[in-house]
Amino acid sequence: MLDSLAYRRGVTFRKRFLRPYLFARTDSAALVKPLTFMNRSGDIFPDALRRLDATIERLVVVCDNMDLPPGSIRLKRSGRNRAHNGISSIMNALGSGDFARLYVGVGRPEASSDIVDHVLSAPDSGEMEAYSHGLAAAADVAERLLSEPLEQVIAQGGRG
Repeated sequence: MLDSLAYRRGVTFRKRFLRPYLFARTDSAALVKPLTFMNRSGDIFPDALRRLDATIERLVVVCDNMDLPPGSIRLKRSGRNRAHNGISSIMNALGSGDFARLYVGVGRPEASSDIVDHVLSAPDSGEMEAYSHGLAAAADVAERLLSEPLEQVIAQGGRG
């Protein structure tokens, strides 16, 4: 999703020396991609926010959500971690859950399937099409967030 947004904005990701993240600056935002494992993604945020002169109130985290059907999206202003290890890591690193989340649905695995395998395995062709649409819609919402207030985008359904 961030690659799509960077492409739309004509920016490329760079890596800071010895920093575990990639970043790209647009005219109105900084895009940051952790290079850590998902459950350690919070490790990058104190440094990234400080170096990019950003605040937690302006942070929008994009992540997967098994409680949403594949490819659907949802924008939230803040909240709890809801058993998402990446969100937990970010909340622990920042000492707060007061940041927006843009969720992209990946659906739940079948009862007999492992959650980790479901999230990390290659999707079938139907799921891949849904994910592609979801990522494009998430990029649309993220682009709107660059010029519209969070509350306005949420009020309009948080859809692209």
